[in-house]
Amino acid sequence: MRKFDIKAIKESALTSNVYGNIAIVTDFGKLLTTESKTWLLDGFFIGFVSKGEAQFMVDKHTYDLKEGTLFACYPRNILEKYTVSPDIKAQAVFVSADHAGIFADKISIDWTIRLMALNHEVVSVRSEELERLENYMKVLSSRLVSEESEHKADCIENILMALLYDMLDIRKRAHKGEVIAERKYSSSENFFLRFIKMLSDKSRPFQNVNEYAAELGITSKYFSTICREITGKTASTIINEEIIRSSKILLQDRTLSIKQVSDKLNFANQSHFANFFHRYAGVSPQQYRKELV
Repeated sequence: MRKFDIKAIKESALTSNVYGNIAIVTDFGKLLTTESKTWLLDGFFIGFVSKGEAQFMVDKHTYDLKEGTLFACYPRNILEKYTVSPDIKAQAVFVSADHAGIFADKISIDWTIRLMALNHEVVSVRSEELERLENYMKVLSSRLVSEESEHKADCIENILMALLYDMLDIRKRAHKGEVIAERKYSSSENFFLRFIKMLSDKSRPFQNVNEYAAELGITSKYFSTICREITGKTASTIINEEIIRSSKILLQDRTLSIKQVSDKLNFANQSHFANFFHRYAGVSPQQYRKELV
């Protein structure tokens, strides 16, 4: 099994344009015809098929992609068992796992893209929408390889923001024009959505499994069962991953001391935060900050 990340994209024979933690792969179909039959995704992978067909499995769920379909894959999942038609034409944008969290915070995109990936949705795209997505890809690809300038990174992020928002609009239209938040969800999905809203609310301190379950009015066992059924992860894992993601974002702000980061994340003390971060990130907060240089 090979890791699919920015480094792998650069080293592969794929036609791609890369800048920092963002890449455009213009021949995604070629990935599915390489010698490696299993990939570990280390970032968000969002794309569409313009021609042909493809089928692959992600997290034991089958994606059946046909001409004019949109898909999203979640980080840390395994892509495997794929087949493609000879005439496949597919493009995708890849954003590294760490940068995806930072980017989402900057542009205030909620969990819709994440839920789209977690629910393994394949969305039908109209011809005019497909043409628009292809144009976004052309503009974004061009800017990724353009010469350095003062606002290059800002331009790239705003073009990507527009692309993602358009994808969200396409998804809403595909759900018969309903507002996503008002779509009919099962009872367990509604609990999960409420949990995600609480977890994503930056004005709230992070809580443990029992506290979130109590606020939702369900047992901790049922809460964890819901999370595992929808994401394949326990509630505790989701919470811890979100804490680590927020930690890394805050640690990039060098005006904040480690203690201030610890306080913002509601840890009892700096030592507790350092132990937690090292356990899940593999390095100390100080070392992580050094490696950012």
